[in-house]
Amino acid sequence: MGETIEPFASLHGAVAAWCRNTLGEATAPQREGIPPILEGRHVLICSPTGTGKTLTAFLPIFSDLAERRDRDELFARTTALYVSPLRALGYDVEHNVRRPLREMALLERPDSERDRVRRGRIRSRFVRTGVRTGDTPIAERRLMLSRPPHILMTTPESLAIVLAMESYRATLRDVRYVVLDEVHALAGNKRGAYLSLLLESLEEIVRAPVQRIGLSATVAPLESVAEYLVGAERDCTIVDTRALRDISIEIRAPFTGAMAPLATIARAAHSAIERAGTTLVFTNVRSQTERIAYELRALDGDGSDGDGRDGGGVEAIEGDAAPRESDARIGVHHSALERSVRHRTEARLRAGELRAVVCSASLELGVVIGAIEQVLLVGGAR
Repeated sequence: MGETIEPFASLHGAVAAWCRNTLGEATAPQREGIPPILEGRHVLICSPTGTGKTLTAFLPIFSDLAERRDRDELFARTTALYVSPLRALGYDVEHNVRRPLREMALLERPDSERDRVRRGRIRSRFVRTGVRTGDTPIAERRLMLSRPPHILMTTPESLAIVLAMESYRATLRDVRYVVLDEVHALAGNKRGAYLSLLLESLEEIVRAPVQRIGLSATVAPLESVAEYLVGAERDCTIVDTRALRDISIEIRAPFTGAMAPLATIARAAHSAIERAGTTLVFTNVRSQTERIAYELRALDGDGSDGDGRDGGGVEAIEGDAAPRESDARIGVHHSALERSVRHRTEARLRAGELRAVVCSASLELGVVIGAIEQVLLVGGAR
C-alpha cells in the first residue's frame, strides 16, 4: 500500500505496519482521535458503531506497550484499564484486542518467554490481557495477582472490589490509561457517579496521572459528558465524528387489548425472523427472554416432544455440552446464564451460526456481534 498512512505513522513500527496491512486507510475517529491520545490528552470520542473508535483508543496503548518492551521496561504491572457497563462487552473487547496483538507479535502465548527478573525488577517480553468481572473464576483472580495483565478489562463493580483490596491495588500503581466505553450508559446516573469516585481513588494510588479516553456512539451533550469523563478542572479533547444513518422503524401490535400473551408476541417475532437475516430480540426481563426463546424454538419445531413442549426448558443447557439441535437457530443470552453458555452464544452469533438471539440488556451495548439485519424490541425499551 505504499507509505504508512497518517496518523498511523506516529505509532510504533510493529503497530503501524499492522495498521497499514490490515486497516489500510484510517477512519474518521482514527484520524482525529489517535494524535491527541498520543499527545497524552484526555479524549472523548463520539462516533457511530463500526467506525473503529475502540481500536482508536487501543492503538496508542499498543504502541506504548511495544515501545516499553523495546526498552525492556514492560514491567509486570497493569498499564491500561478498560471499563465497560456490561460483562459481555468486556469479554468481547478482549477477544477483539487479542487478535491485533497476536498479529503484531506482541501477545503472550503459552510457549512465550516468561517474565524474568532483570536489573532488580520483573520484566515482560509480551503483552498479557485479562478480564476481571463477577464471572472470573477464583483461580484466574489469584493468577492476576502474581502475573497481572498489562491490559485489564473490568466493570465498575469489579473495579470497586479491586481498589478495595491492598493486594490488587499494588498491581494498579502503574496504570497509565483508562478507557471508558459506552460512557453514555454511565454519565448522569448513580452507577456513573460511583465510577467517578472510583477513578479519583485510582488517581490517588497511581505513580503518574491517568489518561482517560471515553467512547460512545450516542452521547450528548458532548461538553457535559466530557466533564463527567475527566472530572473537575481537567481539559478534555472532544472528537465528534457523528453521522446520521438511514434506519427503518416499524411498530406492530399483534394483539388487541391492553396486554398480549407472550406466545402471541413470539409468533409475531417468529414471522419477522423468518423474513429477515440474523435478528436480535430484546426483552425487558429475564423471564421474558426465557419464555420467548422457548416459544420460538417450539415454533421452529426444535426440542419439542410432539405437543410443542420442551421438557428441559431453554435454561437447561450444560455449560460444556455441545450445542443441541434445539439450539441450532435460536440462542438465549442474559446475565443469569452460566458464563460458558453466554460466551458460546456470543461466539456463534459472531460466526453467523444463529438465526436469532433472544436477550436482555446483556447484549445491548456495543458488543461486536457480526452482521445483524433486524432488531426486535418486545414491549419497547426501558
